[in-house]
Amino acid sequence: MRHATFSTDGRRIESRDVSIPFQFEKLILGNYIYATGSAFRKSLWERVGGYDKRFEVFEDWDFIIRAAQSGRFHHLPVVSGESRKFTGIAAPPGAPSLAWRAEGTVAGCETPARSKPRFPPSAIG
Repeated sequence: MRHATFSTDGRRIESRDVSIPFQFEKLILGNYIYATGSAFRKSLWERVGGYDKRFEVFEDWDFIIRAAQSGRFHHLPVVSGESRKFTGIAAPPGAPSLAWRAEGTVAGCETPARSKPRFPPSAIG
């Protein structure tokens, strides 16, 4: 996963890559796996019921915990997603409070268009 911070004019201010091997004990204590940079088989998604609609936040963390209890997880040491933070941008009125990390900062995630790694079927539990 790549964490990047951008200025209001779109200039990258900071960037760091994070690669943490899977540990179920660590996952229970905190959500360190970004859904954006993850790949799952459709059969696993269906088996554990996908995202629980009762959760307004952390639905990805709940899903990843259930998926980890049901299937195999493999850590792939590649950048498969980017978490972007933009400084100096005010949150729009009515925006969910958890979507805004700090006053004047907006954050979001996306999969880089040119970073489409091909995972072997055995790597996706």
